[in-house]
Amino acid sequence: MKRLILAFIIMFAFNTSFANKLKTPQVLGSHMVLQRDTLVKIWGWGKPNKKITLTSSWNKKHYTSEVGEDGKWLFEIETTSAGGPYNITIQSAKEKIVYEDILMGEVWLFSGQSNMFFKLEGKYGSYTYRRQEVLKRANNPQIRIFDVDNIASLTPSDTLLSKEQWQVSTPNTAAKTSAIAYMFALQLQETLNVPIGVIHSSFGGSYISSWISKENLAKYDNIKTDNLKFTRWNNDVPTALYNAMIRPLTPYTIQGMLWYQGESDRHKPKQYISLFKDLAAQWRKEFDCNFSIFLAQIAPFGYKNDSESQYIRESQVTISQTIEKSGVVITSDVGEKGNIHPHEKGPISDRFVNLALHRVYNMTAIDDQGPTYKNATTKKGRMILEFTHCNEGMVCKNGKLTNFTIAGKDKKFYPAEAKIIGWNKIAVSSDKVKRPVAVRYGWSNFFKGDIYDANKLPLSSFRTDQWDTYKDKKESK
Repeated sequence: MKRLILAFIIMFAFNTSFANKLKTPQVLGSHMVLQRDTLVKIWGWGKPNKKITLTSSWNKKHYTSEVGEDGKWLFEIETTSAGGPYNITIQSAKEKIVYEDILMGEVWLFSGQSNMFFKLEGKYGSYTYRRQEVLKRANNPQIRIFDVDNIASLTPSDTLLSKEQWQVSTPNTAAKTSAIAYMFALQLQETLNVPIGVIHSSFGGSYISSWISKENLAKYDNIKTDNLKFTRWNNDVPTALYNAMIRPLTPYTIQGMLWYQGESDRHKPKQYISLFKDLAAQWRKEFDCNFSIFLAQIAPFGYKNDSESQYIRESQVTISQTIEKSGVVITSDVGEKGNIHPHEKGPISDRFVNLALHRVYNMTAIDDQGPTYKNATTKKGRMILEFTHCNEGMVCKNGKLTNFTIAGKDKKFYPAEAKIIGWNKIAVSSDKVKRPVAVRYGWSNFFKGDIYDANKLPLSSFRTDQWDTYKDKKESK
C-alpha cells in the first residue's frame, strides 16, 4: 500500500511541481543506448509556446522545436552506426539538460511475469544455472541496463513513478536484472560486437490484461475496466501495469521485444490469443516502430487438476504463426514439476538469441526453430506424423519416445508406441486403438520433452485433433 500511495504522490508532484519546467522521461538519460541507423524520438515537457533546441554530438546537428499548448515537445533525430560515446544537449532559454556517454546499438525490451523478472542472482528461493559464468563476463560497458520498478497505476502516466536510470553493465548491475534479459544481451553483444540496450519491464504474477490499455480492453465483456481499485495485489488489475510500466517508455525506439508470460492466463487459452494480438498491435503503435516480437512458451509444470496448461502452450505457438515478425521459444525440455521457475534460463535465452540472429540480423545459418508438426496420415493402424524444420533429422534424447498418446473416434487416448522413421516422420500406434484418428504429444501439464532437431531445438507439445476439451473460464482479469 505504501508503494501505491507513493505512486499517487509522484504523479501529483509531476503534474504540479514540474509544470512548465524543462523535463524529459526517465528512460532518456546518460549511458542510454539509442537504436542505431534510424530515426529515434527524444521527447519531454516544458513551458507552452517556448523554443526548445537539441544538439547531437555524433552529427553536430541542431534541431529546433516548440513546446505545444499541452506542454509537450518532441524531436525526431537521426542516429548513426554502432559506436559512441556521444552527447545530447537539450535546452530552453533558461534551462539545459545534457546526456553523456550515449551509445548507438541495438535496443530490446523485455517484459512478462516472474520467469522474465527472475533475476540473474536468483529469486523466489531458486537460482540460475550458468550464473557465475555469465557474471564473470559482465564487466562489459557495451551493455546498458534500464530496469523499470514494479509499480502499478489506475490511470495512464506519462512518466515512470520511480527513479530509474540507465546503468553500465558490471557483475553487480547484471546480477540485479532479469536473467533471461541479461543472458540474451550478453550473447547478442558478443556475437554482433555492437552495444546492446536492455529495457526490462516485467512483473511477477501479472495477467496479460494488466499490460494493455483500457481502450484496447473495451471489447472484452469479461474484463472489467471501470471503477478499478487495488486490493492486496496490484499485478492483476487490468491496465495497471501498462499505465505505469509501459506507457511512460513510449515512444522510445526499439529493435524487438521478448515476452515470457502466460502462467497467470492458463485458464483462458483462447482469449489469450486475442489479447496478445491486441498487446502487440498497441505496443507497436505506441513505440511507433514495427519491432520484432518473440515469446517464450510457458514451461511444463505440475499444476493442480484445475489446469490444462498444454492449451496455453498451444495458443503461444499459434500466436507465433499468426503475428508478423514474431516467433516462439519452445520450453518443453526445461520444465520442472515442482518449480514454476525453471533453473535452466540459459537454454531459453539461447533460443531467444537464435530467433533474433536468424530473423532480425539475417544470420540464416543459425537454426531458430525445432521440429514443428505439419500433418498426419493413417496407414495400417498407425498414424504417420510429418514435421517441418527438422534440420537434418530428429533425435530422441532418451532413445525411446514416451510422450505420445493415440485415440480413435471415441476420443479416448491411450499411451502409444512411437518411432522416428526417416528424417522428418514419426509413426505412432497402440494395440488398444485399431483405427486411430488422433495423436497428442506432451499433452499434459507436466512432461519432459525429449525430441529435438539436430541442433537440439525441441519439439513443442501438440495435438493432431481439434477436439475442444477445455474452455476458457468465464471469469477473467
